[in-house]
Amino acid sequence: MTDKELHYRRLINKGFAEKDARRLATGLFQLSGIRTCATFAAGLDRVGVMADPVIRKHHLAKAEAAGLSTVGKVYLGGLASGPGAVDGWVTETDAKAEIQQRCEKNGWGCEGDVNVTKPEPESDPEPWKNADNLLAAE
Repeated sequence: MTDKELHYRRLINKGFAEKDARRLATGLFQLSGIRTCATFAAGLDRVGVMADPVIRKHHLAKAEAAGLSTVGKVYLGGLASGPGAVDGWVTETDAKAEIQQRCEKNGWGCEGDVNVTKPEPESDPEPWKNADNLLAAE
């Protein structure tokens, strides 16, 4: 009996379901829950504001006017500096990395498929003080 078979039998004896015992003993897991950039970005260009054909047409026209090709890209309004701004477009095949880079660059936190910890605010500067020389000049 191999080590894997022995481990499988021990798991069954402990009450594990057959399917779970087999996965644990063999180390073979179905990785259907993994979200690659392609699965993450799939369909994003047809949800939210991009689901509205008028807004979609507007955003596509702004990108084209700026010389940006939208082929293979999706629009994420949360990244954009304004409605239809070209900085809202990310590449489907590298969406997670682009979102992470933009969040880090702008000091934004993000949680979910992309995780970026929001930086702590810098300490408050000293409170405003009246300049004695300016008050004396009045």
